[in-house]
Parts: sequence; C-alpha cells; structure tokens
Amino acid sequence: MSKLLGQANIEKFEKWRIDMLAKEDWSEFKHLAYRGGLSRSIVSKASDVDLNALKALKGNKTILKAFDALERTLQKELPETFIIKMSSIEKYHAYVETMEQTGAKFPIDLDDDIDIIRLARNIGIPASRLNSSIFKKLLDDDIDRIGTEVMAGKSVEERMEGNLMTTSKELNKCRQDLSVAQEKIDGLTKQNLKLQSEVRKLQKQSIEKDASLEHSIETGRRFTL
Repeated sequence: MSKLLGQANIEKFEKWRIDMLAKEDWSEFKHLAYRGGLSRSIVSKASDVDLNALKALKGNKTILKAFDALERTLQKELPETFIIKMSSIEKYHAYVETMEQTGAKFPIDLDDDIDIIRLARNIGIPASRLNSSIFKKLLDDDIDRIGTEVMAGKSVEERMEGNLMTTSKELNKCRQDLSVAQEKIDGLTKQNLKLQSEVRKLQKQSIEKDASLEHSIETGRRFTL
C-alpha cells in the first residue's frame, strides 16, 4: 500500500470516527457489530477505508490503534452489543472472583466429584479446556481454598450413610459371586477325582492286559484279551 493511499485511509477513518462520535448517540454504532465485535468489513464500507488497512496485525498501524480504541469505548457504552473478548483463563479467574464475592462453591456431581460439565458451562468455556494441565493446577489450588458445594437436601452424615449402604450392597454381591464360584470349584473337584479314579482303573486294566500278552508269548498259549 502506497504512502499516499495509507495517509488517505487514515484521514477517511478519522473523519468518519469523529462524525460518528459527534452524533452523541451510541445506538448509531449498533449496526457496526458482528458476533459481539466491531466488524472490520462493515466499518470499511461505512468509512470508505480500504479493508486491507483494517486487517488485524497486517493493516495500517495508525488506523488499527484508533479502531481498537473505538471498540474498547463501544464495549463500555454498549456492553450487550459489543462484548469484551476474554481468554479461557480470564473467564475462569472472573468466575472464581465472583464465587469469592458471593460465597459460592465449586459445583459437584452425584459422586461428590467436581462437575466439570456444569463448571465449564458456568464459566462459559469448553469442558475440554478444564482438563488441561494449566487448569488442573488452578482447580486444585482454588478448590482447596474455596471448597465445594454440599448436595442439596443431604447432610454430610446422610451422604456418608448412602456411600456405606452402596459399599455394603457391593460387598454382599461379591460374597454371593464367591459362593457361586466355590460351588463350581467343588463340582469340578469332584469331577476331577472321578476322572482320576477312571484313569487309574484303565491304567490297571492296561497293565493286566500287557502282562497276559507277555505270558502268552512266553508259554506259546493264546489268551482272549
């Protein structure tokens, strides 16, 4: 982009910005929003500034600086239209700060573990982000410091009793499974002893037949086996 064209874009953008602010009506800026941010393409058309001059990181530095300043102003004046963009970490810290101010605790599930899905939804970030090493360290520290919520309608004693009942049921099931397995083992043991007896009987018969055959060969007599 030539120097002359760059300067022309700066002048156009500045004139447009001043004219818009001179209206003293923030609602005039609402049509410039797209997905919670100040749209570069809409601003380009409205100000007659080359879109390339407004491209992030690649555009005209002077225009980009003024564009960012205008967007920050609009985020303050029209927060529902121009939403402040926050990183996942920033959203998490903001959520923790709110919990500290209100006395809220980290959400838990039915197993008394941290409810990652509900926590992510409360923060406004994907649940997968909370599984990263950075968040795990933050969560461990903040959970120790802030604590978790108690299940509604159940005291700690009631939850402990529920866990004990579950453990008792699991133990009884294991005992039943063990009893069935022992019966199978006893049956197999009896079957094995019977087979061993049959094997010994067959071995004895085989030895006797071998002896008869050997004797028959030695005496020259024939025996029916």
